[in-house]
Amino acid sequence: MTPRPDDLAGVRCLYISYNALESALVRSQVVPYLFGLRERGAQFSLLTFEPQPPRADDGGPRARLLAEGIRTVSVRYHQRPTLAATGYDIAVGATVGAWLARRQGINLVHARGYPPAAMALLIKRTVRVPFVFDMRGLMADEYVDAGRWTRQGLPYRLTKRAERLLLRSADATVVLTNRIRPILWPAGADREAAVTTIPCGVDLAQFPFRERPDTLMATRLGLGNKRILVSSGSLGTWYLPDEMLRFVRTAHAADSRVHLLILNQGEHHLIRERAATAGLPTDAFTVLAVPPSQVPSYLAVAEAGLCFVKPAFSKLASSPIKLGEYLATGLPVIATAGVGDVDEMIQGNRVGTLISQFSDEDFRATWSRFDAASIDPSLRPRCRATAESLLDVAAGVARYAAVYARLRSGPPRRPWAGSPPPSA
Repeated sequence: MTPRPDDLAGVRCLYISYNALESALVRSQVVPYLFGLRERGAQFSLLTFEPQPPRADDGGPRARLLAEGIRTVSVRYHQRPTLAATGYDIAVGATVGAWLARRQGINLVHARGYPPAAMALLIKRTVRVPFVFDMRGLMADEYVDAGRWTRQGLPYRLTKRAERLLLRSADATVVLTNRIRPILWPAGADREAAVTTIPCGVDLAQFPFRERPDTLMATRLGLGNKRILVSSGSLGTWYLPDEMLRFVRTAHAADSRVHLLILNQGEHHLIRERAATAGLPTDAFTVLAVPPSQVPSYLAVAEAGLCFVKPAFSKLASSPIKLGEYLATGLPVIATAGVGDVDEMIQGNRVGTLISQFSDEDFRATWSRFDAASIDPSLRPRCRATAESLLDVAAGVARYAAVYARLRSGPPRRPWAGSPPPSA
């Protein structure tokens, strides 16, 4: 009898993440999917890389995973020198992974990112286990766009060569956006059977919908009469804090009730310096460090979420996590254009406003468009519906389950058409 696509009994998967078990990324973008796939019958061992020796786990993530029947294995992460350290980690991860595959009867490897995919390829060649290359973006191009590598440099050229090898060798590939698919696979139909788009999802139960901003919580924050715009998370490499602060300054000039709430862990001094440079008054913004578990409560006070991401070639493959969190809460999004599938999602579902230029004139026009759209009573329910249909972790679990089921059935290998230059 052919197993149903949602029945993963018999799948014994080694999931490899190059992040620490207790990192926010693993908590939000790995663990919920493991739990969902475990409910469908898959068995997991999770291999993570830790910058510090694991602590005693008394009720922490390791204990919770074990309670769900998910075994965890950790090895040491090495950072410098970059290429040598990563190469060493790949060798260690492949060795440990091959040992686990033999010991535990692993019949599938799920590799989250490039270094894990390199490990998975070595495991495949050692013990003949298929693997999923979960790309999570364009690693080499991200380093270039961040100003750390050049396209003529050896690290970039080696990583792109490895990327081509991994794409040819993977038994299935997962990408974050539809927009990157025709760039990586320009040949067309041959890619469809082996490539799945799964954007960064959100656990909807953790981000309850609100039909209107939480005025009681806003009052407790001293912001009871404000129109609150919220920005959550880091404001590092890929974000545009200066442009975001200038936009809020423009909106505040148009309506003095506009107030920016920044939920950020460790960049408060830098934010205040940049706000002063942008000309944003000190009484027009608030910066708070909020534990991840409390973020939904603070998002609930806002009228809109801000997602100012640097438009770059590598960002065509990017799916901002905060987008799903905003929409799930019912917040329309004010975002920069040119990032992954964000343009299509916002415009196609009418759940926000896009910024394509960064002049004061464009900021004023953007705020005016948002201000006019914000009075629509169907806007916030539409935001939640968009999160439910496109960015729900449960939908991602179903797509991963279909990938696992295909590999369990042993699909024929598909040709890979190759990638054009990054400027395409």
